[in-house]
Amino acid sequence: MRFKGTAVLFAVFAALAGWVYWTDVRGREGRERREAAARRILDVDADAIVELRLTYPGRSIAARRAGAGWEFIEPPGLEADPAAWDTAAANIGRIDRDDTVAADAADLAVYGLDPPAVRVSVHLEGGTVEEIHFGNANPRGAFRYAMLSSNPEVFLAASSWASLFEKSTTDLRDRTVLRFDPDSVESIEVRGANPLRIVRDPEGWRLSAPIDARADDGQVDALLSAMQFARARDFADDAELETPAWEIELNAGERAHVLLLARPAQELQGAIHARDASREPVFVVDPEIARILAEPLLAWRDRRIAIFDRAAVGGLAISSADDSITLRRSDENWRTTNSIPVDGTRVSAMLDALEFEEAVDIVDVPAATAAFGLDNPRLRVVLTDAGGAALVQGAFGAEAGGADRVYWRSGGDAAVKVVSRGVFDRFDVTEAELGPAQGP
Repeated sequence: MRFKGTAVLFAVFAALAGWVYWTDVRGREGRERREAAARRILDVDADAIVELRLTYPGRSIAARRAGAGWEFIEPPGLEADPAAWDTAAANIGRIDRDDTVAADAADLAVYGLDPPAVRVSVHLEGGTVEEIHFGNANPRGAFRYAMLSSNPEVFLAASSWASLFEKSTTDLRDRTVLRFDPDSVESIEVRGANPLRIVRDPEGWRLSAPIDARADDGQVDALLSAMQFARARDFADDAELETPAWEIELNAGERAHVLLLARPAQELQGAIHARDASREPVFVVDPEIARILAEPLLAWRDRRIAIFDRAAVGGLAISSADDSITLRRSDENWRTTNSIPVDGTRVSAMLDALEFEEAVDIVDVPAATAAFGLDNPRLRVVLTDAGGAALVQGAFGAEAGGADRVYWRSGGDAAVKVVSRGVFDRFDVTEAELGPAQGP
């Protein structure tokens, strides 16, 4: 019987808690939503807005919807930034009001509303036009005087609302310099200063002019990324690019995208002029694309010392005129041919040098190998797989114009590469120096 009474009390408590929740918590949420809606200046759905006009003393900017985007009405002929205009339209229905200042002001000029500092004209489907006027800031500066053209009441609205509509024409123009899909680009032709031709092949990017060689994929991708994300800092509508410093043509199947770049001008404070050859606007852009194009040919080359699959490496052999070392990997551990364990971190550092270090120079048409000390190299290096098949065969030759550089040539590569002395030093070891790692 006592348990039954407790259950009844629990049920009553649960019902009371539910009533409190629905009347207080949910009720408060509903009241807050209604109060917020009541403070909205205009109950407008952004999708119902077909035209927006922003009018300021002495100038006006206007655009209308065109398909999924917008087109300028005033000034005409400019390319509109869809995101900027969508943001403006979306904020119309969010503007809320604060206290009423005057129910029917006799002199609107007192509030900066005759004429208003900002007039936002909202054209809706069906022909309805609503206008929001923003005037001066109130004495504290946190609010602006505002009113609707259809109502004589002057009220306060947060200054942040007015600032959302204080725009220049440049703010609302499309700043995209070149529209293209990087994944569809099959070749790149750079004409003018430092001419290049780069083609995509199954292994990545390859230079076909001024030389035929593997390209540095990172460098090419950096160029495409800089072009894809280039945005105008400003516009130079009266400028022309009759003799650009660079003309970059991106070939994507049957379509070509061409970007023209002018040389940096001091008056632009480090920026340059750019133009999509298929469009009229002349953009003022940061010099990042020009900086990449001005890189020397070596920067566009694949400067890897050796190309191999690290996971496939099962053996390493190092030989000189006086000594030789042969190592095998088993269960991630390295041992000599006599099964003596060696310091795996030292071996890993060798593989890191071959995989990640880059040549500091490349000799494409080398003279006789003796000129580089490669006819009788100081060190030979061979990487093999688990079955003993060679993955990399290379040799270190003489010093390359100084003690800090050494010539290197990888088997099958016609070019001779100049590498840092540090790469050579990784392999210039004795078997004793490769002993097991010592504890702390």
